[in-house]
Amino acid sequence: MAWGKQELDVDTLLLRVRGSRALHLMPSRKLDGAGCVRLCSALVESPETLTELDLSGHCIGAEGARAIGRLLAVPGCALERLGVGDASFGASGVHALAEAIGGATSSLRTLDLQNRGLDREAAEALGSLCSKSLSHLRELKLALNPLGDPGMCVLLGVAGAGLRLLEVLDVSKTLLTAVGASSLSGAVSASGECAMPSLTQLDVSSNHLSDDGASALGLLLQAAAPRLKDLRARACGIGRAGAAILGQAAGQSGARLRVLDLEENPEMGDAGCAALAEGLQRWVASAGAGGPTAELKLGSCGCADAGAAALARVRGIECLALPHSRVSAAGTAAVLTVRGLRRLQLFDNSAIGQSINADSYEETSASSTNGSVEAICAALYGADALEDLDLGACALADPGLLAALADASCAPRLGCLELNGNPLHSAACARALATLRDRRPKLDVVWRPPPEPLEKSSIDARVAARGGEEGEADEPPAMADE
Repeated sequence: MAWGKQELDVDTLLLRVRGSRALHLMPSRKLDGAGCVRLCSALVESPETLTELDLSGHCIGAEGARAIGRLLAVPGCALERLGVGDASFGASGVHALAEAIGGATSSLRTLDLQNRGLDREAAEALGSLCSKSLSHLRELKLALNPLGDPGMCVLLGVAGAGLRLLEVLDVSKTLLTAVGASSLSGAVSASGECAMPSLTQLDVSSNHLSDDGASALGLLLQAAAPRLKDLRARACGIGRAGAAILGQAAGQSGARLRVLDLEENPEMGDAGCAALAEGLQRWVASAGAGGPTAELKLGSCGCADAGAAALARVRGIECLALPHSRVSAAGTAAVLTVRGLRRLQLFDNSAIGQSINADSYEETSASSTNGSVEAICAALYGADALEDLDLGACALADPGLLAALADASCAPRLGCLELNGNPLHSAACARALATLRDRRPKLDVVWRPPPEPLEKSSIDARVAARGGEEGEADEPPAMADE
């Protein structure tokens, strides 16, 4: 076996992709600038064939960028999706690409420049490229670039009307703060040449926006509703105040988001989740059913029972994700009452099992009941739309919930029940699991007991079988020459 990237035979590659509409070259195959020139020179001969070219992860330099630019400038070039360069691409790569395209108008609809080392200088060159040649662009991926607020401001300012058709923008992990969020908000709400009037999906995750940035996103929501369908702001340092602002903005603007993702904002806490939900409860639509968001993601935000109870009163939620939270059995019963809820993810909410165990009863006492289990079961009987329930790693050890689910009228549409990571080791749980699987064969019950630890005698036997001593390291395999 040879280590490192394999040299690419461009001629062989061209033969393989002849007549294909898409070419994706994995980073494990080495393509340098000279190889990129040869590839693009051949593609120029039939520019109307290829619609998708992905050369992400390849160090093609300015030489390769210019070759791609010349291909894009050819009349009749059908390329609509392009991914190019690696982390060394930077401003020089963008400048070379723009210079080679010149004033030609490209048919590109998707441009992937994630993790390409783009800074403020590169952002200015990219803005100019969008303004002059990429007027058909629908999707721009800029995640993992050190743009910062200055880069975002100059990109939006220079691009101008070049982003008027942009629908999807990913600027996650680009060192933005509230200033950058304000620039985005201004571009979405503007009515002049700097507007992004078509934006439907925005990802600003893993930027330190804080509550001030959330306020800017609230203005963006109000300006873009109901056009904006997907807003992601994970790990942005948003607290209670910011959550309340976002909830009010979505509720009062009549937003119709498919996804609102605020996961990994622990500063929100239970009070912040409740404040967000209270704002979403004010949702008013001019006509039709639905709600402010179909999918709401609040994992690792500190949601507990008060937040869960408030979320239960938000209309239109079809998918609710609350993993790694502090929801107990009472909160679980509350969110299960959301009308139309199809998927509920409660992975790693150990408070559920702890509250059930605290209210547990002796199996031998026929008169005893478990109020926590009864509350969840009662809610499940009314969950007639629920299809997917994730209760993994919730410290569940009581068979009562499993026994109730064995009744086909309890969550009748349920197709998947995730239970891995729960201590369902007792004989009573084993019987309940067997009954559940027997009575509802179409229900996928995901649970298996953990592997039993190997006894020392078994380990000694294995060591002896391969002729070594316990604890002795195996000889490393010999490496083949390049």
